[in-house]
Amino acid sequence: MKDWKHRKLRRVYTFKANGKYIPTVQDIAMQYLVKYALEPVYESYASDGSYGFRLAHSTWDVQNRLFQNLNSNGHKKTILELDIEGCFDNISHEKMLTLTTLPGVAKKFLRSALEVGVLKERDETLLGNIISPLLSNIALYSVEDLNNSKIIGQKSQRGFRYANNIVFILMPGECAETLLNKVKDFLYTRGLKADEAKTKIVSSLDGFDFLGWHFRIKSKNKKFVSYPSRKNRKQMINKIKSVLRDSRYKIDTRLRKAKVIYHDWWNYHQFSDMRQVNLWSIRYWMYKYVRKSTKMSSEEILKHLKEIFNRNSYRVN
Repeated sequence: MKDWKHRKLRRVYTFKANGKYIPTVQDIAMQYLVKYALEPVYESYASDGSYGFRLAHSTWDVQNRLFQNLNSNGHKKTILELDIEGCFDNISHEKMLTLTTLPGVAKKFLRSALEVGVLKERDETLLGNIISPLLSNIALYSVEDLNNSKIIGQKSQRGFRYANNIVFILMPGECAETLLNKVKDFLYTRGLKADEAKTKIVSSLDGFDFLGWHFRIKSKNKKFVSYPSRKNRKQMINKIKSVLRDSRYKIDTRLRKAKVIYHDWWNYHQFSDMRQVNLWSIRYWMYKYVRKSTKMSSEEILKHLKEIFNRNSYRVN
């Protein structure tokens, strides 16, 4: 390990794209070694508001924390939501290295890995680089804590980050612009900036999208509600349409694939109010498409659709 330098990423061509860049097997193994040394250190001080790419942390945890924060007097609160622009592309390597606690030899390897572009966020790059998510978490550590407060001596977490997506919950009377400037100053020290197009200050009554969900407080009864966002629902519908139109496979196979897509989507949203989502449009489209493009009888088509769509509960969780 003493004289090890990360090799340049190799280009691997696939049948769907122009190619993807991946590390060699030896460098992947070295990344794992550095990750295993670095991760316990980071986990010992990681913020309570950081959830992306961490063991025993999930998007469902974020959903629950937002419920806890907004279910009580949520109609009086304001939301600041933002994305970090080009996080992997622009992050300061020098700042990242100063924030890592590693022996000199391991840090030397890490520097060489950064130089060959393991953090580059391009379509053809495998972001599955073993150490990339951990490094970005280390570089962004504590940005989600910029708006925390203390209640009876205990910290009240009011910022939540998943990868490069962040939401802050502001109490009545707090200035969102002041907080946004603090976030921008923090990101500037890391060579980063907020994506202006995706930075919004909204009332909880108007709602906001985060991690595939739409969160808001109902204006009538002031109750918290979360359900799949319009964009997330559209992505699921487009996937199903793409699968059914793939004529390389028999229609039975395509329907099974559509079932997997839909059930995975439903399972992700299992703790949501699914009554807020209209799914009749995709069901009707599937019926018409299969009826038009195959000789399958109506009874058989309906049987398949029932298998896909009628196995889930609309109970609010």
